[in-house]
Amino acid sequence: MRNKDEGKAKGLASILSVMLKRHRVKISFVMGMIACSIVNRKCSYSVTPSGDYLRLQSDTGLTGSEDAHALTGFSHWREELPTPENLRFLTLGSSVTWGSGMDDRYFAYPFLLSKDRTNVANIAVRAAGPKYPSVCIQSMVSEAATDAGGSEDYDVIVLEYYLRGYDGLYVLAARLRMRYPDAIIIVLRLWHPVHIGWYENGQLRGSLQDWAVQNGLSLTEVVQTVMNTDVDLRWSDPTSPNGIQNEIVKDFGAHLFELEKPPNPKEALSRFAHRYASDFNHMNMNGHQFLAEEIMKIVNRELDSYPANPRRGTWGEGDLCYSWYQTGIVPLQYASLVEIEQYDPRNEKYALSTGLNNPFGQGWIIVENPFDTPQNLILSYLATGPPPSMYPGTEITVHVEGDKSNIIHEMLLDPVTTDYEHKVHIVLTTKIAVIPPGRVMVRWRPLEDTGKPFRVTAIAIVGKDVEEGGILGGIKDFSFFG
Repeated sequence: MRNKDEGKAKGLASILSVMLKRHRVKISFVMGMIACSIVNRKCSYSVTPSGDYLRLQSDTGLTGSEDAHALTGFSHWREELPTPENLRFLTLGSSVTWGSGMDDRYFAYPFLLSKDRTNVANIAVRAAGPKYPSVCIQSMVSEAATDAGGSEDYDVIVLEYYLRGYDGLYVLAARLRMRYPDAIIIVLRLWHPVHIGWYENGQLRGSLQDWAVQNGLSLTEVVQTVMNTDVDLRWSDPTSPNGIQNEIVKDFGAHLFELEKPPNPKEALSRFAHRYASDFNHMNMNGHQFLAEEIMKIVNRELDSYPANPRRGTWGEGDLCYSWYQTGIVPLQYASLVEIEQYDPRNEKYALSTGLNNPFGQGWIIVENPFDTPQNLILSYLATGPPPSMYPGTEITVHVEGDKSNIIHEMLLDPVTTDYEHKVHIVLTTKIAVIPPGRVMVRWRPLEDTGKPFRVTAIAIVGKDVEEGGILGGIKDFSFFG
């Protein structure tokens, strides 16, 4: 009976995740539906007056997450009462949370939240948005467990994605809330000097950093200079992430911390520039210390109502993702002619390829679908833009391991992006097959010799509703690294 019930829950979660990813269904509805399915409750559904969300009512008389909490029997994980000293923290975000701009990244704010660093898992990714974590959060948390005392359970979750991108942020928050029903989720809304625009004659000329470079000024000198000049500075950051952050606060009981941002950028610089690194884009020790203190104010405020024995939920459909983009570690079997190539030494970025000495070479990698149903197979690879790409058009073949004739899917990939007017070197992701349970081989064969090898950065096995992983946003052109 248990296997049957679990199967029902998985099937239902698969259907509901599609709606959830489109922001059409609240997490409480998803959790309630799974609860009703597992215990064979009678459930009815209705649309709210606004028409935005479905609501669920079961024969228990409870709705949404209340029904789920009452029926699903979440497991509990704490063996001791939560205190500020033993709380466990999970932090996700961009390069600020990762610790860029610091002499020692382990003094970034995540590591200041607890005296015991084994209580902190910082899984931020530089030059990245929340789309990849929204797809692969289970794998990321599991991989980080080695660095966080071997546990995958957390009391406090911090999301810092305001201006690095927000596609996938709502889904990421939804999956985290499903897994950690009681966790204190904190959303950061930050700004940086690089978000200040420099205008001349009413036209945008560049950022504050561009103005500083043109005038040969450091950030400290900029602060001293702008107050005594008539340079036209304006905030140029988008406000579109605000709505998504507000939805997360409303729908998932998250807490918003917003950095004070005076309307006049010059005032903002005069008051707060001491918190920022010399690159205009990250925080220094002062800034990270301030963030840690503000986060802990929220945590301490909420700790009185935090349960002594918090619950552990599920990851829904689950995911299995492998990314060597930042580590250079590939835990999969691959062809002997393939190498782990550090294509960007300055930023320590890696890819799997046949190498610069064999750019026209063919390669393969083996992956296993451990789930009991067919899953989408997502491949991540390097691309450049605007056209033409420095990478070759490549033929991809997926077949059952050990049987080349049993081809699951074949397709062509063109590693190029047309989404940017300026030169970029980015990671694209594409669904390359729907694979059955078991092991498959992914082969690639370049169709032209551009002098650069086809470079693979990650591979993911995810639900059939996930078409792409959105791994890592556009970055500067590093083609000169080879």
